[in-house]
Amino acid sequence: MIRIEAVLLDLDDALRRYERSPGQVLPMSFERTGIEPTAPGNPPERPQAERERETETAAPTSRE
Repeated sequence: MIRIEAVLLDLDDALRRYERSPGQVLPMSFERTGIEPTAPGNPPERPQAERERETETAAPTSRE
């Protein structure tokens, strides 16, 4: 597996002129990685097991 040391974002095309637009590249990137794209403010649903672990490790509340 390839280990990624850094990520560079060239937002203004100062370093390179790209042949494909972000609209062409992003869908391919999501498909290759198997990640579902989400809109800002709409986070993906966490797996049930992860939510259960979070509940189990939460500090108990006092009941008076």
